[in-house]
Amino acid sequence: MAAGLPISLLPRPEYQVMSRQVRTIFDSRDPATAHDTARRMGIDYLWVEDLDRRTYSLGTATLAAAPGYFTNVFDNGEVQVYRVR
Repeated sequence: MAAGLPISLLPRPEYQVMSRQVRTIFDSRDPATAHDTARRMGIDYLWVEDLDRRTYSLGTATLAAAPGYFTNVFDNGEVQVYRVR
């Protein structure tokens, strides 16, 4: 897991910054930008589920439509996993 917010009542700035970076991957309409951000963060695979698709519908559609940047390596209808190329 590249980033996430810890379970605590005190937000830490470094976690907030990294969470924003991950959000840009899922919210980007430009596959090159999403890819570059994922690579800079050292992300090899992206897990996409229903909540992600509902929250970031255009961005997750961008991932699905960009096999040159993100290769679908798993899909069971509920979850898709993309390899960051």
